[in-house]
Amino acid sequence: MQHLSRSLSHTKVQLFAALFASQATVLTVSPLLKEMSGDLGVAPEAVAQMRSITGLIAGSVAVWLATSRAPRWGLRTMLLLGLASLSVAALGMAAAPGFGAMLAVQIPAGIGIGLTLSAGMAAAGHWSAPANRSKVLAWTLAGQPAAWVVGQPLVGAAADVHWRLGWIALPFLSSVVAIGLIAARPRPNEPVDNVSLRSVIVMPGIRSWVIGELFAFSAWAGTLVFSGALFMDSHGLGVSATSLLLAGGAIFYVVGSFSFRKRIDRSFRPYLVGMALMSAGGVMVYAFVRPTTMVTFALFSLLALVAGARTLAGGTAGLTLGEEHRLSVMSLRTAALQFGYLIGSVTGGIAHAVGGYEVLGVTFGTLFVGAAVSHARTLSGSQRRPIHLFSQTSN
Repeated sequence: MQHLSRSLSHTKVQLFAALFASQATVLTVSPLLKEMSGDLGVAPEAVAQMRSITGLIAGSVAVWLATSRAPRWGLRTMLLLGLASLSVAALGMAAAPGFGAMLAVQIPAGIGIGLTLSAGMAAAGHWSAPANRSKVLAWTLAGQPAAWVVGQPLVGAAADVHWRLGWIALPFLSSVVAIGLIAARPRPNEPVDNVSLRSVIVMPGIRSWVIGELFAFSAWAGTLVFSGALFMDSHGLGVSATSLLLAGGAIFYVVGSFSFRKRIDRSFRPYLVGMALMSAGGVMVYAFVRPTTMVTFALFSLLALVAGARTLAGGTAGLTLGEEHRLSVMSLRTAALQFGYLIGSVTGGIAHAVGGYEVLGVTFGTLFVGAAVSHARTLSGSQRRPIHLFSQTSN
């Protein structure tokens, strides 16, 4: 019993560290944007677009992993390869002599993110017993917002010395730590997904689930992208104060995941649709009602709490509906997440240019409603076959 408890703890820490490292690679650009653009002699907007390139590569890798043409190295090997790519990308960003070199570094960064997120989410299903699966999934998902909470002040402190040190202090070191944790794990005899993308998409409920996740991730990613500017424009805050507020909101995201875990474990169905509808109303209130900094922060924190619960419900649904081919299904989820960043940024930019933050809120609210409608179809489509929640055993 003690051995099983220790193994469960190790699994939670390993997957938490892996997703922490993947998110660390994504977020480091934000606090270093001004310094990087000034030192490299390029516009801040150009540096910011590196995230779009990384997302396209990561999403493409995830789609490739969801097909039968992708090699099956096993989840442990995939995580090690992904984390190694992230560490190489972090060193490349720290040492890049110019903007062109930094653009080239987005290739290993995107590959690393695609591999780590896809394998990490699938491992949450494969590496845990049925009774503990929702707990492992919650810890796995918590790695990403935790990177925001820890990473923002850490990168800022390192950047006080030099912005290049920021890439070493967070993404490189976190990748190395995660590699050490995953490497210490025994090599399991894991099943292989020998299926085509088409055969996964036609599984009951999967297509509408992926579309729903794409809508939801687009809305939430867009909200995150523009929240910093909303705080600054609405309340005249500086970068440091805004970063602290965003990091505070990330804490509520983690709270949302863990607070609703047991309820979602019993039945993810009402939360899959209900949390998307709550997010739709919440993001519109957030965009329209901004009387004081604390009110805006409270609304943002509430949104983050609901988003944490919705993301857990979405991940639980994917692992359940696609229990026979978890790697392929979770790879599709990773693609939805990465392409969601792109869609959220583009649609948010257009909406803000057309009518400011109010139109932005309506746009993201509409995307959340689309997620709710799609997920309602997910639940309807999944009734064509019985769902045995977390029926597979751990490997």
